[in-house]
Amino acid sequence: MKKILLLISLIAVIASMLYFTLTLKPPSLEVEVVSCSISIDKWRVERLFKLTLVNKGDSNITISEVKVNGATVKWASETPIITPGAKLRLYIYYPWAPLKKYSIEVITERGSVKTEVKAPELKERRLKLVNTGEVSFKGIVSVEVFFSDKECLPGCIKVVDEEGEETISQMWGYILYDSGYVKTAVVSFIANIPPKSSKVYKILLTSKPPEYEVEGILAVEESKNYIKVSNGLLTVGFNLSFAGSIDFFGDPSAGVNFAKIFKPPGTTLSELYFFHGFIDSVLDSNGKMYAIAMKTKVTVESKGPLLVVVKRKWNLRLSGQAFDFYALPVNESYLLYRFVIVLKEELGLGALAGTGEYTIYNPAGMGSFAISHVAVKKAEFFLTPSGETYAPLYPGLDIPAEKPVAACIDHETGVYVALLSNDPVHPIGYWHLSRQKFPWHIWKGDKPSPSTSEIGGYEYAKDLSFIAGVHKYMLCYVEQRSDPWRRGGIVIRPGTYSWMTAVGAVVKKDVVSELKSAENYFTKIVIEPAP
Repeated sequence: MKKILLLISLIAVIASMLYFTLTLKPPSLEVEVVSCSISIDKWRVERLFKLTLVNKGDSNITISEVKVNGATVKWASETPIITPGAKLRLYIYYPWAPLKKYSIEVITERGSVKTEVKAPELKERRLKLVNTGEVSFKGIVSVEVFFSDKECLPGCIKVVDEEGEETISQMWGYILYDSGYVKTAVVSFIANIPPKSSKVYKILLTSKPPEYEVEGILAVEESKNYIKVSNGLLTVGFNLSFAGSIDFFGDPSAGVNFAKIFKPPGTTLSELYFFHGFIDSVLDSNGKMYAIAMKTKVTVESKGPLLVVVKRKWNLRLSGQAFDFYALPVNESYLLYRFVIVLKEELGLGALAGTGEYTIYNPAGMGSFAISHVAVKKAEFFLTPSGETYAPLYPGLDIPAEKPVAACIDHETGVYVALLSNDPVHPIGYWHLSRQKFPWHIWKGDKPSPSTSEIGGYEYAKDLSFIAGVHKYMLCYVEQRSDPWRRGGIVIRPGTYSWMTAVGAVVKKDVVSELKSAENYFTKIVIEPAP
């Protein structure tokens, strides 16, 4: 008996040794190139490391995590799998500090590989703005920026052009480090560029915020339960009784209000449903997370000189925090919406769009992940700048998010949405369009209890239509995914993620013409690195 036990133990030891030898040996992975860079994509400027990895082994290697100086960071690549003999470009989004050394570790299922890099000097933050349009551009440019810790204090910047002339600017949409310094924010400034030409602007750090006069009308009214902001062209109302949700978006002088809060009377908060105002975002981690259902704090972050900004902060349960920034600029009929999440734990995308017993909980057919979800009252159809018309009922359809789209009451009244800045790791890829939430009036299955039977939206949301930004790699109704390697779903790892859209009101103007103007305004100005 002892000999048998000894033999079994010996076999177990040999098997363990073979396992560790074959599966946990260092990967045949080498770092061929590493560099520090600055990424510019639309109205977004972000620092990153670029690595070129080479698989010199004879089996696949899968990247699972990336660390910088021992901390997990956000990264992106065309695929996490490197086949034998192949090269892979890895993008690590990290706000490196000038002249500082960094240790980078790429972790795989077979171990990890490390490298080091020293960040370059960064004397100036220069942006080249190119006007690719046929007409002069004079307006507000708003750029998402990212800083290393102890680099920039809130508001402590100024913007000058290539002649050294200072232009009016404003920093807003702050996310701060624990030190109180800015991690990320938006820098807005007035640019003036002739057609088919360019101009260089420099963002300079200062010791204190500059002072400017407000360049137009920016009115703010605050009470215990309401915040109203207006610029003379557009009025936006935030109902603090519903977590700061927007219940007015329009022109009161014209009798136009596109907004409505969706929370049927008498209903209780639930992780299964999505209650919202005019512009919200929703995430999922073992149940939906949205502002009305979470602990929320709403404040006026700033009152000019270029924009009045309302900030809403809410918890993502124990996973982190979400921030909505609603910025109304002077002399414009659009609202900038910036959504930022700061995660301490991983998030999934939750239940996705599709059929099955949870269909009734699927808001507007888009699943449980939507960034810049815009609910427009009394809209009957959707238009694009080239005049395509859509009017999909539930579950809706997806169109590419590269161009703006409008939800229209008629051809002279509507709301458009344009994508200005996209998170590079979890980008918005499509606008999901739907003229209704789940249509209870055609539901053939069992209904929930009478107290919630109309929560799906026919009675209380039958006058709402929806435009929602959905994930590039998880289409709603084209096999629910667009990239084969992501078949296990999407995981949002710990880190800071952000998106920015413009939501504009069209009142007594041709919607297609306004869409073309918005497309020119937000896409004809191209930001490039300046030498």
